[in-house]
Amino acid sequence: MTTTMSTLPPSVREFIERRGLATPRKVANLAPSRPVVKPVAVEAATPTDPGAVIDIFVPGIAQPGGSKTATVIRRKGGAIVMVNGRPLVTTRDACKKNPEWKQTVAFFARKQYAGDPLDCPLSVRFIFTMPRPKGHYGSGRNMGVLKASAPQYHTSKPDALKLARSTEDACTGILWRDDCLTVDIRSRKIYGENPGVRIVVQKLGGIIDAHELMRAATNAHQELDRLLKLAGEMQNKTQP
Repeated sequence: MTTTMSTLPPSVREFIERRGLATPRKVANLAPSRPVVKPVAVEAATPTDPGAVIDIFVPGIAQPGGSKTATVIRRKGGAIVMVNGRPLVTTRDACKKNPEWKQTVAFFARKQYAGDPLDCPLSVRFIFTMPRPKGHYGSGRNMGVLKASAPQYHTSKPDALKLARSTEDACTGILWRDDCLTVDIRSRKIYGENPGVRIVVQKLGGIIDAHELMRAATNAHQELDRLLKLAGEMQNKTQP
């Protein structure tokens, strides 16, 4: 469907107007299907994470990068079209909304990042915010009120990896030169009132960055504590 400024959620309209952005012809399902409770303004254009060189937000319902289907192109008589001795084929993404989502990501990425595509090892974090189903909200007098039992994490399809795949492809040539540079990718799916994806990019220097070093040290310390506890339990069992 064609989305106009009047059909966008208030938070997205505020974000676009504040940043002076124009809306693309088609934005991937920006309007939520249920009333928004306590709208939260989108604040993601300014890097907030330590070491982040890019921190942007793309509004919309993310679509996965699914499997691709290849079709051989044939002439009217049924003969296969050959190019340089090979059959000419066309590929089609299994997710019909994938091209529209990629256009949305590319549009907002260009509007929020004006630098050259990065050309170095990168750590990329995708935080996908998915719209909540109506079942997460009360009814009657509690219409629009989030239930206490409503989950925080989005555990249904599409998969986080497939969402990251399509979003990463859309950012190639805009945020980074080639997707082979994204050597550390983390993806998370949560429920929220402002559907979209936050993309946080950090440059990786040397063999290992400080955050990775601290994480490795913490994991090693936890593993040591676990082994010491296990050794103590085994010693107690062997004693008469």
